[in-house]
Amino acid sequence: MKQFDDKIQQQIEAYLNQDMTDLERSRFEKQLHQDPELHEEVEFQESMLEAWHGRVRDLHDRLQLPYRYDEWRRLLRDFAAWRVG
Repeated sequence: MKQFDDKIQQQIEAYLNQDMTDLERSRFEKQLHQDPELHEEVEFQESMLEAWHGRVRDLHDRLQLPYRYDEWRRLLRDFAAWRVG
């Protein structure tokens, strides 16, 4: 799998966290269509985040804690930073 620089990793994170403007999202999606390796990386990271999301929900359910979206987004950012680092 291709290694992507920090700028691309930050764009992937922003894309998956829905932290892009409409114009940024449009440009990034154009890149995704043009670069199969980038598309594959985004799909991989998205699947990892979905799996992580499921684990976090399971843990919250087992501990009978309320599930809060703001905590989930923080965990996603931490996970993305760990994946890049």
